[in-house]
Amino acid sequence: MSTARAARRTRSSDAISALKVETPEDPNATMVSETVSPESSGPVKRKREEQPTSDTLKRIKIGLEPEPYTKHSRFWAVDGNVLLQIGSTRFKVHRSRFARESPWFSRLFERSSQSAVDGTSGNDSRNPLFALIDADFGEVGNNEKGEDRQMKNDGSEDEEEEAQYGSNRDASGSDEDEDFSDVDTVKVAAAEGSPLYFLDPMDVSVKDFTALLVALDDGILLVVIMLNFAASGYYYNPPTVATAISIHRAADVLRVKRLSSFAKTYIEGIFSDKLEDVTSNRQTKTAGMYAAEAVVHGRNWEMSTILKRAFYELVRQPNLGTSGTYEDPTATIHRLERIDLVRLAHAREQLFTMWIDASNFPAFDCQTTVSSTGKACTSKVTRLQHWDYVTNNGLFKKYRLDPICGLQELIKKGWKGIGYCDNCVKERKALLRTEQEKIWTAMETWFDI
Repeated sequence: MSTARAARRTRSSDAISALKVETPEDPNATMVSETVSPESSGPVKRKREEQPTSDTLKRIKIGLEPEPYTKHSRFWAVDGNVLLQIGSTRFKVHRSRFARESPWFSRLFERSSQSAVDGTSGNDSRNPLFALIDADFGEVGNNEKGEDRQMKNDGSEDEEEEAQYGSNRDASGSDEDEDFSDVDTVKVAAAEGSPLYFLDPMDVSVKDFTALLVALDDGILLVVIMLNFAASGYYYNPPTVATAISIHRAADVLRVKRLSSFAKTYIEGIFSDKLEDVTSNRQTKTAGMYAAEAVVHGRNWEMSTILKRAFYELVRQPNLGTSGTYEDPTATIHRLERIDLVRLAHAREQLFTMWIDASNFPAFDCQTTVSSTGKACTSKVTRLQHWDYVTNNGLFKKYRLDPICGLQELIKKGWKGIGYCDNCVKERKALLRTEQEKIWTAMETWFDI
């Protein structure tokens, strides 16, 4: 498990510390409870039975009192065979789909089933819940109809689909050395005849998990060829940046590697750290709209390549993109760390200072006569040029916090038309580009990237 993932996991550890596994003192007796539905209220009925029946097993919960829950409005598959719950929101999905897409889910399901077989740990394998898991999934023995339903854990049960979309393992490489110890933090219960997994310890929100399911369900199904960690070809309906960030958060934590790679590549494309993508205004509107959220995500998920562009988009916006509503506690800008807010204030001062210096372009000591006019090159007389090009037309004010694009406007000016010789045109543009690169490089120091 990566350091970043471990740190994020620590934040959620307190939320699950109260969850304990309880088993009856008499191994031949079973505590049975009627699950309280969201619509019902009243006391929980309990009784003891010497020989638990199949129906009894399907109503057992381990160490968790029955609590109201809400079925997700979309992701409640009638023929689903596994329940996943975050907070009070419950999802009913297909086990095979998650096991195929995520090695983490595959290990989670394997752990529950293996605990029933060998008596190892896993919320307490002595509890009859694991007999339910085996009966439902056919990991050992047969199902209720006496038919062999043993699932293949090597991913080969859906060879045709893998051939069409590519396998999760192919997109991300082997997972043999990956740490899956966090599956042990997930509590398991039984409800509605299916295993129920409580995913709260994984620190994934309902919003992010829903975005992940939408991506899987609606077919951000990718055919990705990874070259130097960048997708060279994929087919998708582009999500919003906020949705892509949600997908990446959930997919990274739950090891849905194909979607994690897609979302990461998509976000990095929007917030490219290439200088030419800033000067060409590529994705400027989109990047500016989600700049603060990208900063938060880049810091928390160690995506350093998106930070420079995200910070620049944020710092060059009026009022840091808040429309002046600093007092709004829900504004994304308030999710930034305090040190980054200080860095933003410092960077605005630095950008303004560097714009003043760079826009006061120096005179050249050129003695060349321009052949087309027969006059001396005007590059040695710059005072009027600065007035015309920078001050009088509003360029100075417009780009006071966006010097990189301000310098790009100067690069595009018709220097030859005001009497520059060819060599001085090239030299002037080269100096302006050098100033752009100097600012872009300084961003790394200002924001500790």
